[in-house]
Parts: sequence; structure tokens; C-alpha cells
Amino acid sequence: MKAPFKQRENVEMFLKGCEAYGLKSQDLFQVNDLYEHKNLYMVIDCLFALGGLAQKKGFDGPVLGVKVANENKREFSEDKLQDSNRIIGLQYGTNKGASQAGMTAYGTTRQILPDD
Repeated sequence: MKAPFKQRENVEMFLKGCEAYGLKSQDLFQVNDLYEHKNLYMVIDCLFALGGLAQKKGFDGPVLGVKVANENKREFSEDKLQDSNRIIGLQYGTNKGASQAGMTAYGTTRQILPDD
């Protein structure tokens, strides 16, 4: 098809259809990503997200992507919730040995000195 306007319009209609179907806006690509081959990874990501959403909604044909999970609600006892207050996770990390010694102020040039 040699009608660039119509091609772009078709891509735009596909994106509107994806959004109406329930795809999140962060999973959609821009028209230029596909039409001008600028960000084909985003196009592929959109197709995989669409495939996963279609599986969640009950499509039983050929699949592409991972099925989107349903809600997985959990119930915890009060004792279990209190136990979680005593745990210090490793993600808190440590700052032992951390220092800003030798750092230059933001925006200053590097001082490159020749070895003597």
C-alpha cells in the first residue's frame, strides 16, 4: 500500500483498539516507533502484552506472551504481621566505609595530573 497517511491511520486504530481492549498505556507504542522503525522493541513488547491480556480474557487460540495474573489476595494472622516487624531485610544494606572523600563539587572539571 503506497498511502502513508492510511498506513499511519491503521496503526493508530490498532493502538486505540488495544487501549479499548484493556491494555495499559505504558504497554502501547507510538505510531512512529513502528512506521519509521524507531523503537521496534516497544512494538514487540506491546504485542506480548496484548497476547497476555488476551489469554487472561479467555482467548484459547495460539498464544504469545505470558498470561496476566489474576488477583492473589492473601490473609495473614495478626501474629504473622507482628513477626514481620522484627525482620530487618538485606535490602537496607550498610554504609560502612562509605565516604565522599576525594569527590569534587558538581560541575567542576576533572583534575587529571600526569604521573611524576
